[in-house]
Amino acid sequence: CDNFYVFCAAGMFDPRMFDEFQTDAFLLVRNLQEFGLALIRGFAAKSGMMETAHGSVHYLDPLHPGEQLHSVEMTKDFRYEYQREWRIIWRAEQPLPITADPIFVEIGSLAGCCEAYHL
Repeated sequence: CDNFYVFCAAGMFDPRMFDEFQTDAFLLVRNLQEFGLALIRGFAAKSGMMETAHGSVHYLDPLHPGEQLHSVEMTKDFRYEYQREWRIIWRAEQPLPITADPIFVEIGSLAGCCEAYHL
C-alpha cells in the first residue's frame, strides 16, 4: 500500500479515549456531511490531492483474518473496535515519501455543524 493522508475520528463517545489519546477536549460533529465536505475540500485545496475515500473502519482479527479482502486504509485491529472509527483518506497521484510532512487545513467556522468541549 502506498502512503496516504488520513483523518480519523471516533464514531461514538467512549471515556477511555481521553486517556488513550492523552486529551481533555473533543469536537462533537452534529452534521457529518457538512463537516466532511468542508474538510475534504479544504484538504484538496491545500494539498492538490483529489482522490479520497471515506467511511467506517473495518475491524479484523489479525490471527483469523478470513478470506474477504479489505483496504489497508480502512482496516484496523479488532482490539480497537470500541472506537467505531470513521476515516477520510487522501491518496496522491505519485507515491508519498515515507516521511511526508503533516498538512494543516483551516476550513472556517464549524458553528453550524460541530460543538467543541473541553473537560
